[in-house]
Amino acid sequence: MNWEEAVLTNNLFGIRCSSADKFMSNIAEKFLIDEVVVTDGDNGAYYCDGHETGYSIAFVIDLVDPVGAGDALSAGLLHELAMGEPLNEACEFACRMGAMICSAVSTFPQYKADQLYEFVDKLSPREKGFRIG
Repeated sequence: MNWEEAVLTNNLFGIRCSSADKFMSNIAEKFLIDEVVVTDGDNGAYYCDGHETGYSIAFVIDLVDPVGAGDALSAGLLHELAMGEPLNEACEFACRMGAMICSAVSTFPQYKADQLYEFVDKLSPREKGFRIG
């Protein structure tokens, strides 16, 4: 879910957590979910796998258009998890995918897999935006 959805869920279900880590742990427990990811736009994404919580930083890009970044992040995350990668690594790759789409002229860029990995490997981490709580 994205940050706005997390805030809404936090209030809707009366979870009332003041930190991303506690929120994700409570969501995982309440809904019997093994892994939770909360995206925070150009600040990166938070993740929780039931044992570990963490944060994947955003990456430096020349912003062209953010449309499709969330979908690209979700696709990258699901791809890496399906390939058996641990959540922390899948989340970092997903943040790179979102950054790649934000730097593309089209929301449907015609990248081949080798171009994708070449692109995402060149990205530099941004300074961490902020943590909740």
